[in-house]
Amino acid sequence: MKTDPRRFLVYLSLIVLALPVHAPTACAWLIIAAPPNKKRHYKHAPGWTAPANGPAGEPSPLPTEQPPAIDPAAAPSLSLQPFLETHLDKILAPLGVAAFVQSDLVAYMRDGYADALLAAPDAHKPAYRLAVAMCDALMNSMSERQKAVVALNGAYERRKSESIQPRGGKRAVQQSDRDEAFFYESQKNNWLQNAAGLRQQLVALHQREYDAETRAGGPW
Repeated sequence: MKTDPRRFLVYLSLIVLALPVHAPTACAWLIIAAPPNKKRHYKHAPGWTAPANGPAGEPSPLPTEQPPAIDPAAAPSLSLQPFLETHLDKILAPLGVAAFVQSDLVAYMRDGYADALLAAPDAHKPAYRLAVAMCDALMNSMSERQKAVVALNGAYERRKSESIQPRGGKRAVQQSDRDEAFFYESQKNNWLQNAAGLRQQLVALHQREYDAETRAGGPW
């Protein structure tokens, strides 16, 4: 059975005329029915744990203390030695461990040794100079540790802002987490190595101060 070409053209014209009326409705239904474009969020790598107690796991500093009494007529080691025995490990504490950061206390001790140096006899002056240098070295060690903490915290904040919207798929995010954990451990190990060098300097400086007292001899 042959189709009349004229009738076919009539049907085609009717379809074309109907499209402007029904097309918006059809498009609206398509938009409503389309599923939302959900963002994919990926889990962290196995074994990953968020740093505790702040950005890089650094707890609050140790409580403040009263400075030791500095007797200008006494040998510096009488006040310096007990302080080192109690605080040296806390000043050089690993990252993530509560540390002694009270630099103003060490500055107070330094002022006491500096005042004693002015009034001390010439034989005692070298010991007081070294006690002043010891306090400077202790404050420098505190500053070096704080720099390591700030660097680690800053790196964590940058990583946290980047990880809000993961990119690259699950495998890339897990690799990023592993890189992050490796970075943290590297920073902590770097500080341990730095702290070991600072400890050697402090111990050697304290030994020089004690030897200066021994060479001075006589009553203080």
